[in-house]
Amino acid sequence: MTRQRSGAWSFWVALFALVMLWGLFPEKARAVCVTPEELSAARRWVAAKFEGAINPGPLEPGLIVLANHDSVLKNTRGEGRPLTIAKTSYDHGLYCHAVSRVVVHLPSPGKTFTAVAGVNSDSQTIGGRGSIAFSVRVRGESAFRSEVLREGMAAVPVRVDLGGATEFVLEVSDAGDGISCDQADWAAAQAELQDGKVVRLGDLSFLAEDPGATTEAPFSFVCDGRPSAGLLDKWTLKRGLRELDDCRTEYTLTYTEPANGLVVRAVAVGYRDFPTVEWTLYFRNNGTVDTPLLTDIQAIDTRFRRGNEGEFTLHHNTGSPAGPNDYEPHATPLRPTATQRIATSGGRPTNSNMPYFNVEWPGQGAIVVLGWPRQWAAEFSRDDGAGLRVRGGQELTRFKLHPGEEVRTPLVAVQFRKGDVVQSQNVWRRWMLANNLPRPGGKPVAPGLMMCTSDSYPGIPEGALETIAVNCISE
Repeated sequence: MTRQRSGAWSFWVALFALVMLWGLFPEKARAVCVTPEELSAARRWVAAKFEGAINPGPLEPGLIVLANHDSVLKNTRGEGRPLTIAKTSYDHGLYCHAVSRVVVHLPSPGKTFTAVAGVNSDSQTIGGRGSIAFSVRVRGESAFRSEVLREGMAAVPVRVDLGGATEFVLEVSDAGDGISCDQADWAAAQAELQDGKVVRLGDLSFLAEDPGATTEAPFSFVCDGRPSAGLLDKWTLKRGLRELDDCRTEYTLTYTEPANGLVVRAVAVGYRDFPTVEWTLYFRNNGTVDTPLLTDIQAIDTRFRRGNEGEFTLHHNTGSPAGPNDYEPHATPLRPTATQRIATSGGRPTNSNMPYFNVEWPGQGAIVVLGWPRQWAAEFSRDDGAGLRVRGGQELTRFKLHPGEEVRTPLVAVQFRKGDVVQSQNVWRRWMLANNLPRPGGKPVAPGLMMCTSDSYPGIPEGALETIAVNCISE
């Protein structure tokens, strides 16, 4: 039975015929099978982004490096040198370099995380160089944050109550002035487990990244000139969850700015029978005066990381500019530091490009789709390591909301995949058929006939196209 969709999906339905053409390849059609690994990857990502829970389910203990300038080192500064903060050396811990983000997975529920944090003292940082801030996040919430530290300053003690969590995140920022000499030591870093055992972080193995490893919101915006990444932690957050049916769960994140009444609400739907999640943002002014200026709203702003081998490839398609290259497939390599920006033109959603993207990296990938019947833009930006940032939404946003006003963003859908591109697109088509194709009277929609007339093709005798259409319908 097709699940009922809201009016927000009229754009998807209108594009259904185009979707069936999207990304056609010469290979034979293949049987569609959603794998448990794909469902698990999607579930973990949804849990992280919309429930604030990192990696539900079993995962071996270890470290996942989501971001770091160069390599994270364990128990050394490199070349056998110890971690050194001011004049004190330490025999175990993690050496990082801003901007850094490391997810720690424990073998069992944790009780307390302890460390001493500071700028590593060596020939490159001596003299007070480097400026960094340390932070720890547990279950998506900030549990510790240091002041800005420089070389030569005393180490700062870190003690965080883990409250039974099996995962937490260590972050190092560049304090807003660049990463020069920002060498960070999580010295003597260890976690005491609830069973009394102690795990040194420097003894854990490095793990491949999991797509659900961070709880950062999968969207962004700028409010009064300030990026949302630095604002949302200070706003009130309320999470909601309700079961829509046996296969779908709705998640709601409601962020409220305490000073002016601006409310940002993300409404997402996760699927249990497909590795797919979709969401829409809503901005509402519940205050009594105009909101600050809202700009650069990105309905999706998230990151993916590949392993140490291979590279990202972006699969995408030309739209329909009414030319011989309509729906032409493209495969664009995304090499380090490269940025690929794709947009439509003329205010029509498929006028120049299709808003459907299949991001591939070795052995896996993600389909990213924007649902918006007007002007949209998407950007795929590689860092200088193994990361890819994906941003997209309405191309230009710059406005204030009067009291009581509300606006929404484009709808975003993300589907996780293992295996090859063709298989993932077949899963996507199956999801579209099961969840978005109307079934009036409980029956599939009959194939439609579309024809371009109005003398678009000079030389065709007058009335010939109408005659062809009548004959096709009668047959």
